[in-house]
Amino acid sequence: MRLENVVSKLLATSVLFMATGAPAIAQEAPRGNADGDQAGGAASLQEVVVTAEKREERAIDVPISLAVVNASKIADDSARTLIDIAESVPDVTFGGSQNTKLNSVSIRGVGSSSRNIGFDTRVGVYLDGVYIGQSANIDQQLLNIERVEVLRGPQGTLFGKNTDAGAINIVTSEPTRNFEGTVDANIGNYDARVYSGTVNLPTSESTALRVGVINSQRAGYFYNIFNGQRIADENRTQAIAQFLAKPTDKLKIRLTADYYSAPHETWLQPIPITDTFGQTLPDYDARFYNVDFNYVPTLDTRRGGMAADISYQFNDGVTARSISAYRYTYQAGHNDSDYSALDAVGADEGDWYKQITQEFQLLSATGQRFEWIAGFYYYHQDAFTNRNVVVGAYGPVVGLLTDPHSLTQRGVVTTQSYSVYGNTSYHFTDALSATVGLRVGTESKSTNWDQQGSLAAEAGLAQGIYADSVRYNSYTPDFSLTYKIRESAVTFLRVARGEKSGGFNLDYISADLFPDHLRYKPESSTDFELGIKGEMERASYSLTGFLTNYTDLQANQLRLLSPGHPGYVIGNVGARTKGVEFEGTYRVTPGVSINGGFSLISAICSACAGAGDHGTDATGLRLPGVSRSQAFVNLVLQNNLWKTSLQWRANLNYSYIGPSFSSFSNAYTTTLPSGQTIPYNHVGGRSLTDARFSVFPEGGAWEVALWGRNLFDRQYVYGYGSDLFGTLISDRGVPRTFGVEAQVHF
Repeated sequence: MRLENVVSKLLATSVLFMATGAPAIAQEAPRGNADGDQAGGAASLQEVVVTAEKREERAIDVPISLAVVNASKIADDSARTLIDIAESVPDVTFGGSQNTKLNSVSIRGVGSSSRNIGFDTRVGVYLDGVYIGQSANIDQQLLNIERVEVLRGPQGTLFGKNTDAGAINIVTSEPTRNFEGTVDANIGNYDARVYSGTVNLPTSESTALRVGVINSQRAGYFYNIFNGQRIADENRTQAIAQFLAKPTDKLKIRLTADYYSAPHETWLQPIPITDTFGQTLPDYDARFYNVDFNYVPTLDTRRGGMAADISYQFNDGVTARSISAYRYTYQAGHNDSDYSALDAVGADEGDWYKQITQEFQLLSATGQRFEWIAGFYYYHQDAFTNRNVVVGAYGPVVGLLTDPHSLTQRGVVTTQSYSVYGNTSYHFTDALSATVGLRVGTESKSTNWDQQGSLAAEAGLAQGIYADSVRYNSYTPDFSLTYKIRESAVTFLRVARGEKSGGFNLDYISADLFPDHLRYKPESSTDFELGIKGEMERASYSLTGFLTNYTDLQANQLRLLSPGHPGYVIGNVGARTKGVEFEGTYRVTPGVSINGGFSLISAICSACAGAGDHGTDATGLRLPGVSRSQAFVNLVLQNNLWKTSLQWRANLNYSYIGPSFSSFSNAYTTTLPSGQTIPYNHVGGRSLTDARFSVFPEGGAWEVALWGRNLFDRQYVYGYGSDLFGTLISDRGVPRTFGVEAQVHF
């Protein structure tokens, strides 16, 4: 059956669901009395309010496909980082979960990592409206979080930085006028120790301060045969402070500062599945969680920022808002580049980003026939890198010269962009509305890059200085129609465009690309969506069908650059994705609720001549990293503990991500020069089961919980790749974890 037919049938079916009270997505009632205490009835759900379009509104009134993960859901899933929420949101996947340097996020199968300082992420991640930057920032600790909004499809009109696949909007809890706080201790296997606390302090009649701190310690999941050490550990501290002032009913000032430190972690570079040169299988006990590195990879990460969010509401209801922010990220680490027990090749790599953003908004009063938003956005980033590849004592054994600094890189990329945007909604009737938006911007990038060293010629790498600058103009229109079938059921049609600027391929630069083939072009996406959303007393739902065409999609491609010198380049291809996504929650009784969702995606390379491995034609093949299907089911049970005033709550979550490919070749295996055929490139589907059981008194003054993630200890791979010397590598998932948690609320 054609996918378009499936979409149309599912959309039609959702109308029937609306009438019958089918499972749907919504926020459930907070912890408390299992009999319920909301006005809507004992089994009612809370209305979901979001800021996906810069102002607070009901989720069902926003004409885009979005998912919301609230604080209660985060607690039920024992989720500690942003990556953990992916198991409860269809069409969202994260890669490199044990490797903050190579983190990536995809929405509807399209995303990217930004290890290369000349390459930006494709899904914008925002913290209280501030773009937080590169891949190293994706693994946010979920501290003091009110909700996480996942916005699918291009969001370029209202979110201005590289959101042609979607955006993730993290919303923290504002300070309040109440003295309150939480202390949390979480102890688990692998010597995990996580301690956190938040406190809210009213400092006057019009001001309040909220401070939160979390410290996470854990031993590594992986075992290094060379020295018996565990690697991929955690040693992380994060703090956030917010000050809120409301001098008058019309003026609101919110100041925020956050800091994250992860010093000297033993990070997990990808796991080798061959010897250094990809000739044969490793010569050690290559069990799933084993490695054999003579030098343990380490990573030091520090990041943070400050923001000032000031808004003023005029007498006519128009609101002026300014968001000023500064953010920085620093990462330095050492890689065992030969992936072996030999002291042959290592790399010291340091990247540093600093950025300033300024946004001005003017928002009309709500509840009028004509509503509008106008804004200006400024972004400036300086990105620096400093890398040294060093040949060790055994370098000559693998054919490399010995030199204290065999290859060095120094470089900077400066990015500056300006844009203006507007978004208007006109309500023709109480049921029918139209929204038109447009962002117009310009972005410039410049680089000065130097790569030198004796190793360059041996590895087929360039030597020299590269200096270049580019400038791009962009426009991202957005149009939608919304029709209310009734107050609690809304359909929408949306057409939107997104853009991502071009740049420079500035990783380890191949001599075959230098200096004339380092640029890559900007990409754009055009998205068509048709959806329906609804809320009822005990249920809500969201169903969307979409079709997205990508022009000049920026893609990593493995090419044979010259005889014996394969390498990754950033090229531009055409792609098309289409599919359907559904989420729903149904509260069966006050103590029983079911939440679930699924997505079906077809993602095809539509114009990919030369994009396959070593320059083959990949047209008609599946895009790398895209699973055709994803699904999750979540069951929450809550009731009184027998013959006591206590209550218990049980959460069981099952998630599934279907198979995918790691490259444009769509191959399932590869044959090594030794004649051995091994699984490679095809990533099998994975099923994960998580659970949490807690006990707490009525009102939730404290809570004690047992939790487990990946309960059946599934071994799974995120993806495959290759490195500088042809080593075939894989990125592997997290084994079973479990523990006990205690919380006190005051």
